[in-house]
Amino acid sequence: MIEREVVVRHEGNVYTRYAHLSAIAVKAGDNVALGQRIGALGNSGLSDGPHLRFELGKRSAPFNVCGAPQNFDKVHNPAKLPYGRAARFPRGCKVATSTANVRSAPNGTVLKVLNAGASVQANRAEGTWYAVSFRLGGKDWGTATEPAYVHSSQLSCP
Repeated sequence: MIEREVVVRHEGNVYTRYAHLSAIAVKAGDNVALGQRIGALGNSGLSDGPHLRFELGKRSAPFNVCGAPQNFDKVHNPAKLPYGRAARFPRGCKVATSTANVRSAPNGTVLKVLNAGASVQANRAEGTWYAVSFRLGGKDWGTATEPAYVHSSQLSCP
């Protein structure tokens, strides 16, 4: 499947990329406004469930809108930028997508699949992944000896 993405240019050669979309609501060259819908959550590209890949980066040369996917010169981890409130842990979360893959490590082997609404406790963030713990089927998941991770885009953590 082809990966669908939207790249938005901001001031100062800063770009944001929204990838794995199921539909794109804008076209190359459009100006977009804060809060405007630019696409729909999807499962395109190499992914194992509906989610959004968000990247924030800088690029010295403009993107070639007709070319193959292009990389940023420098990618920033939004969780480490000095704005907003830092997440507090532990925090109670629920699966916000139809399913969420519980993995042995960020991008690791899938250990378990949780359904929408399942509760987990996020214990810490590792980039865009949460180290989680929960009890299911009489077993404790996410222990010190057997860690468990869920991508933050699949959880709602008030």
